[in-house]
Amino acid sequence: MKDAMLFKQLISYHAAKLINPKPKDLDFFRRTANSLQDTMASHIEQLYSNTSKKNMRKLKQLDEIAVSTIQATQNPPSCTAAKKLFCDLKERCGLGCTLHHYSICFFAAIGTGRTMLWDLSNYPGLSKAIQNPSPCQSMSDINAAKNAPEWQSSNMPDPTPTSTPVVKYTKGNKPVKFTRFAPYTVPSRLLPDIKLVHAEPDLWWMGHVMSYLVRPSDWLLKEIEETKTKIGFQHPVVGIHVRRTDKIREAPYQSIDTYMDYVSSWYDRYTMIHDNVKRRVFVASDEPSVFTEAKSKYPDYIFLHLPTNEAKNSNDGTTNFFTDVFLLRECDYIAVTFSSNVGRLVHELRQTSGKDATFGTANLDFSFYANGMWPLVYEAVIAHHPPEPCELPGDLDWRKQKDYEGICEMIFEVGDKIESVPLLTRGILIGGKNVRTGKAGMFPANKAKPILESAPYNVVNKTEIAL
Repeated sequence: MKDAMLFKQLISYHAAKLINPKPKDLDFFRRTANSLQDTMASHIEQLYSNTSKKNMRKLKQLDEIAVSTIQATQNPPSCTAAKKLFCDLKERCGLGCTLHHYSICFFAAIGTGRTMLWDLSNYPGLSKAIQNPSPCQSMSDINAAKNAPEWQSSNMPDPTPTSTPVVKYTKGNKPVKFTRFAPYTVPSRLLPDIKLVHAEPDLWWMGHVMSYLVRPSDWLLKEIEETKTKIGFQHPVVGIHVRRTDKIREAPYQSIDTYMDYVSSWYDRYTMIHDNVKRRVFVASDEPSVFTEAKSKYPDYIFLHLPTNEAKNSNDGTTNFFTDVFLLRECDYIAVTFSSNVGRLVHELRQTSGKDATFGTANLDFSFYANGMWPLVYEAVIAHHPPEPCELPGDLDWRKQKDYEGICEMIFEVGDKIESVPLLTRGILIGGKNVRTGKAGMFPANKAKPILESAPYNVVNKTEIAL
């Protein structure tokens, strides 16, 4: 409480001097704000950690139910009699993107009680690195499924009969399936309980679906353990994923200094309660010069990274990709960009670590979103009337959303429904479209809450687990 009062005093008294600031005023404000922020965050983290420990038993029970629910659909008593869904990808993209496309099919397969088939032959090293979702996977089944009827959800004009033995889910330039078995919904039976022990129930369920989809093979697990020994991977360690090469055209450039600001802040908080800390940073990047720059600029840190940077579309490139992903998952804290499929994938996977990992990630750009997601809608709990209202077209092109410069605060009233527009998010301002007015813009995150949506998954009834 004292820290919160000091923060309010900093804003109300010292910020007033920044109207016509002197350099020393700006420097004082930055230094004091950063230090006070670290102290407050440390206290909040300790309180949250204490609360999480009390909830860990219940979270573990729910984790077990989630895994069992997925396992039940992918491990039927008879592969011959099992209903199947073949995921037919028509779009080629990077590994992170590819896995998220496959996950769209996987949500539908789990929800409709079908085992999922996929053909990974066009992706070097992928079938060696991760396990198939189901043991009911043969090339004869895959080849036959390629000619199966296209799956239509129950919300479409001509839904597929549930008795159809094999269906195909084409992920490409096809109509949206309009199914609740998609990212951003939670199994109906689990929602009342998981929302009591996890800050973002929809992210928790996404994490379980993605974790099952990318289960590492025994071979890959051995490779990862050997890599950890070679590079000296141990705790505490903060992970950063630095996008470069072609990716800088897709999202704002983030300097190594921006990442390290979050890294140093986390270690400053960590050292408040731990002694003799070595500041290790695991760096995952597609640009080798990032490693050199980090070591040159920050000599007081120990930087870890993979010893090679293989071509992406190769067996070794695939191995390196998953090694980066799973090592980032193990880090105590990470700084990533949610414009990146890798950043979002790691954030999802961390939700199955046995604790609520929502706040163990720093995001440097756009807000979290998922491919093929059920629409995320917020409800305004505090009216927002900015001094200079700004409204953008509700159908603003995604490229213009991404490249929009400056602040554009929208107007809304209590009770208004606001659809998420992730590419308009800037810091604490969330991008959204007011359903009532049809206009888009930004709004302070504290003035609206997300509406949790459920879906009728057939949740495994484990009677020994008391909810």
